This record gives sequence, structure tokens and C-alpha cells, in this order.
Amino acid sequence: MLTVAIATMAGRIESARQLSFALAGDAVDEILVVAQFPDGAAGFQANDPPWPDKVTLIVDEHRGLSRSRNIALREARGDHVWTVDDDVQFAPGACARVRELLKPHPCCIGLVRIGYSDGPGVLTSPRPVGRLGKLYLCRGSSIEMILPRRLVRERGLTFDERVGLGTRFPAGEENLFLFESDRRGLPVVDLGEVLIFHPHMRPRVGPVGEADLNLVKIRGHVARQVRHPLSFALALRWGIREFRRVGALRTLGHLFRGYLAGSTAALTGLPDTDTDGQPVTWRRVQTASAIPAS
Repeated sequence: MLTVAIATMAGRIESARQLSFALAGDAVDEILVVAQFPDGAAGFQANDPPWPDKVTLIVDEHRGLSRSRNIALREARGDHVWTVDDDVQFAPGACARVRELLKPHPCCIGLVRIGYSDGPGVLTSPRPVGRLGKLYLCRGSSIEMILPRRLVRERGLTFDERVGLGTRFPAGEENLFLFESDRRGLPVVDLGEVLIFHPHMRPRVGPVGEADLNLVKIRGHVARQVRHPLSFALALRWGIREFRRVGALRTLGHLFRGYLAGSTAALTGLPDTDTDGQPVTWRRVQTASAIPAS
């Protein structure tokens, strides 16, 4: 079975609904929508308008993309889980093609490649087809990841909920997840095909703020976690790129603070916790034609 898990937020539910309709005719067994309402879900009308077949809806009154991914891994029933956001588009027959590409790699994390939905070109950085080494794992994105759910659970792998969109450090969670997967013996393979599309990132505007500096810090932290002789060179390369993007010399200092922080706990000031060890605080909502809960 293949589950596509869509992360969405209050105010973007309709985007997730339209994406689920686009997926419903493909070779997907379950569409799992994790809808987050950090200000509360009172008044949310789950079935107005209705959802397509195959949809299971999870309502979570918290914030955080890493948390959303972890909920999806706990609640999905598919053998593989493709984690996506509500602003993506799929190539025609993407799910059927993923099934074929995964057949030689049943015990691996598969990465497809990402194209731009609002113009030509490929978002995914160049990398070889097949098993990926450490330096390539820092180029992965969660919307291109197809996860073998049982093996992920057996190895105790989760997305670090202290980082990622919705936290002070709004990036890097997918890279830390892939590094840990590789360390725990779950290989990561590039499947070699563009099967999902995402808009260009919006250019940064306005003065440099805390969010910009924290983004730079997490980039430095990710470079350190590669644990490779070229980690420092990678951090320097990213530092130069962020300096060009943000236009403030202090970004370099923040990047190296992130690099020198060592552990994620030291970087964020938060203990090592995750959804997997917490009681269930989210809920399934029966949609008009969702597959029944097991």
C-alpha cells in the first residue's frame, strides 16, 4: 500500500482538498491529510465541502511541520508514505511510477526529484541515481521522500520537532532525518525521476530579522551533522550563499554559531522529545467517504 500524507494548516484546507482530488485517480491507496489548527479547530466543518474517496483526515491543534510528518507516520496504513505539502503538484501517474521505482529498493528511503510548478527547471540539486552518500543527504527535501513506514518505525526514526517550519528554526528537519536514517542502517536512494513540482521560493524582503538568522543557524547545524571531512567546507559554502541572499555580514557569524552548537539540544535550548513518545493529542475525523479507521 502507498499512502500520500499531505501536511496543511488552517486557512489552506481547500488547497489540500484540491490536491487530494488530483491524487484520487492515481495508484494511491490512502490519502492522509494532517490539518493543523494551532489556534483551535472550533467551527471547522470537515465535510463542507466533502473530500474524495481514500481520504483520512487528522485534526491537530498544534503547529509544526515535523510534528505533522510524525503524526502521518504513526497514523498511515501504507507500506510506504510519501510526505508532501499542500502547495505541490504531481506528475501524471506519479504514484503508479513511484511503485515501480521502489520495487528494486523495498528496504530503502526513496527520493524522487522536484521540478518547478511555476516555470521551467528542476529544484533538486544535482545528485547521482542510486544510493546516496552523506554529502548528498543534505540536499534532500521532505516532499520528495517516500518512507518505508515499518522500517522507519522499527528503527525509532522520527522528524525532530525542535526544528522545521513552525518552529524557531524553520528548516533542516528532513536532512537530520536522513542523516539519522543512514546512521541506523536505512539506506537512501535517488529514484532519478522528476515526479513532484513546487513553486519557486519567494524572494526575501525587508530587514534581516530573527527568523533569517535562525534559518542560517540551522543551515550551519545541518552542515556539522553531515559528520564528514568536508562539513566545514559545506558550511562555508552555505554561509556565502546565505550572505548573498540576506545581504548582512552577521549571517556568517550566526551560521558558524549553528555549526559549533554541536547537538540540536544545544542549538535550540530544548530537550530531545518527539511525537512518538507522547500521548495522542490529535484526532481522526470521519470524512464523507474516507476509508474506515483500522
